[in-house]
Amino acid sequence: MALAEKPVLLVGAVEGDTAEEVFRLVAPDLGELAIGMPDGEGGPRRLWVIGIWHHIFEEHPQLEITRRPKGIEGMPDWMPGGYHDLMKFKVKDGLDTITIDNLRYGDYARESYATFRKLKEQGVIPSATKFQVSFPFPEDVVRLVTTEVRDFDIISAAYQDRVVEEVTDVIDTIPANELVLQWDINWAVIALATDDGNAEPLTLKLPGDPLERYLGYINRMCKDIPTDITLGLHLCYGNYQHQHYLQPTDLEVCTRMTNAGIEAAGRRIDFVHMPVPRDRHDDAYFAPLKDLDTKGATLYIGLMHYTDGVEGTLARLETFNKHYSGPYGIATECGLGQRPPEQNLQTLIRMHREVVERL
Repeated sequence: MALAEKPVLLVGAVEGDTAEEVFRLVAPDLGELAIGMPDGEGGPRRLWVIGIWHHIFEEHPQLEITRRPKGIEGMPDWMPGGYHDLMKFKVKDGLDTITIDNLRYGDYARESYATFRKLKEQGVIPSATKFQVSFPFPEDVVRLVTTEVRDFDIISAAYQDRVVEEVTDVIDTIPANELVLQWDINWAVIALATDDGNAEPLTLKLPGDPLERYLGYINRMCKDIPTDITLGLHLCYGNYQHQHYLQPTDLEVCTRMTNAGIEAAGRRIDFVHMPVPRDRHDDAYFAPLKDLDTKGATLYIGLMHYTDGVEGTLARLETFNKHYSGPYGIATECGLGQRPPEQNLQTLIRMHREVVERL
């Protein structure tokens, strides 16, 4: 069992009004420990892909809305009330292809990186710290808001084309030795865990095997990323309103997706993140890790929970250590955003440091 040189992963979202606020919050405790420092994913990204649906798809001239959310009282009318209440889109009649001109991820990255560099020059962020940028996977962006396979195929193809362009834009903007890229993968995980979906919001049945679709995305998204850039996969079971869509039974699905994804990527995968629910410190949950082959990638195990603190984290780590012997680090189950108001974010950040110091 070898603790990684950078033993902390900040999955992505961190509460904060600006990138500078997030960097100043995180850097003192985790600047030297984190594999990368995200900008907090503020603004339209605060609700992950919901921001794409509202700010990109809803305004897209080649798409039309077929269902609007019933919403939440007191919230914007595009905010869904839950997984059952998502907006839906279709491609306008007569179109076989569409084009997405800008997802804005490259724009956000350039803007936040300028702040990152400024704070490095001021000594706020340690000189060896990398800047982390996360992108949602195609099925996460498109499958939940389409009802026909044809619409999914057309919109997904456009998203893949554009996200590859924006990844290239980020790579051209940020030096390789300062960059961490992460793919956020949620509904491909759920598809494999549920026999490709059987309830809202995963009701659109897609042709073929879900694992093969996932591997196709992995290869398309990863193969052309230069190998001097740190690249990772965040495997997720959902985090809307700070709740998983589905509680994982164990780590078998994540293990299978990791092994197959590393083989299919067409380049090295440097890290993988897997979630651990708070009540899972039993051997059965971690047992599938016996079959994990990361080929040297760091496994960031998402077992940090605010609600039972350092001691609960160490208890889960004790069981984890019995089932995994490769390089590892720690993380929360998902991002540090959307925390309940009674949870102090600075306390959670410092918990990471305290756990590392006790390992």
